[in-house]
Amino acid sequence: MPEVRDRRLAMLHAVPTALSKNKDLASLYSRHWNRCVSPGEAVYAFQGPGQELLHQARQQGLTPKGEIHDKEIFL
Repeated sequence: MPEVRDRRLAMLHAVPTALSKNKDLASLYSRHWNRCVSPGEAVYAFQGPGQELLHQARQQGLTPKGEIHDKEIFL
């Protein structure tokens, strides 16, 4: 019997800035996110349908609320 999946937005996360400048890099990030974290897709959110999706996610509380901490790691 095929697995049934619930296809609803659970949380909206940003693609890291370094990878969001280029559609190919964002796509690569999306593939790895899907493999290691959860199903999803990278969506351009500065205009058009992606901008509306971002607006709705913010209204529904489906965006991360925590603070961002930058760390420098030296190897």
